[in-house]
Amino acid sequence: DGCSDAEAAQLVPEGVAALACSDRVFTHPFSGTELPICDASDVACVDVPAGDATVPACECEEGAFANPASPQLAPYGATGITTKGCLTPLYLSPPLTLVREEVTVRLLKSGSDFEAASVNVSLQVGGSAWEAAASYSWEVANADVLPEWVHLPAASGPIGCSESPCSVSVPLSILSEGLAERSEPYETNLTVRLKTEEVYEATIDITASIVAEPAECVIDPRGVIDAVYDGAEDLPIALRQRIYDFATFTLSTRDAAGLPLHRNLASRFRLSATVDGEVMRVPEDGTVTLAFAGGGNYTVTLEANRMGYFVVEIEYTQPDGTAELVPAAARILVRAPPHSVPAGWWRASPNTTD
Repeated sequence: DGCSDAEAAQLVPEGVAALACSDRVFTHPFSGTELPICDASDVACVDVPAGDATVPACECEEGAFANPASPQLAPYGATGITTKGCLTPLYLSPPLTLVREEVTVRLLKSGSDFEAASVNVSLQVGGSAWEAAASYSWEVANADVLPEWVHLPAASGPIGCSESPCSVSVPLSILSEGLAERSEPYETNLTVRLKTEEVYEATIDITASIVAEPAECVIDPRGVIDAVYDGAEDLPIALRQRIYDFATFTLSTRDAAGLPLHRNLASRFRLSATVDGEVMRVPEDGTVTLAFAGGGNYTVTLEANRMGYFVVEIEYTQPDGTAELVPAAARILVRAPPHSVPAGWWRASPNTTD
């Protein structure tokens, strides 16, 4: 390889028939030893004119290079010799990720625990230049800008392989503690860089969906709600004008980190109420309803059909069927407007609490 035609012709001993790549085997004229011609899968053989004859020339295929560890073999390979004369660089072979190009996890947050997921992102490494593999490494190129919910036990490391097949494993943990439940998943990406003779990069998309259970249900306000009744049957006819006959308050749901929940869990709540210490009759005494308002909040509405002291309690059912009473009850005082009650009438009405 690299000789002129005249120089190549001088390499063919007198009396030796011209050789061609198709001969595959060359018999040495002095020792009689049979030698393979360009015997390697990654070596190309080309018939080069040499005067009136031809000489096989062995060349590394495009993209390959002579083995620096055994230059005497380049560009030849020989039977029985494990070290090849031509090598190809180590690279990230397609598909770039051996396992997946996207990591998607669904993390749960109970009333007290935060789930985390441990994931190994595996990249397949191809090529044949393993002699220098001990000096090759990988690194997460964007480790410094990853969000807090992605934790890397190690941001770099050696390839750790000495032959094919080989895959580089990048461990990571995805944490749910600092993430609020929401409709859109959290997204980021991981850029893994393989440093061999050249630098290769692969990008892996990471997606985390958060599903949380309430750790706390808060009624706001916690004090007594003062509501004005519209026109009880026992009020004078002149006072049966609509003033106010319902009261609303907010029930807020939060996870163990105090972050709001997103899902509509209205079906898991059960409402009950008493009025003046007795179980509220529905609909004679009134009705109480709960509606999802978004952002982990629910609007609870008491529509009273009488005056009195109402206490609304809320029970939440966990996924396992366990029911828990929301710690704080809502206390609602439904009364008639004082300015509308004639002197002496208030004392005569046994159902009032004002």
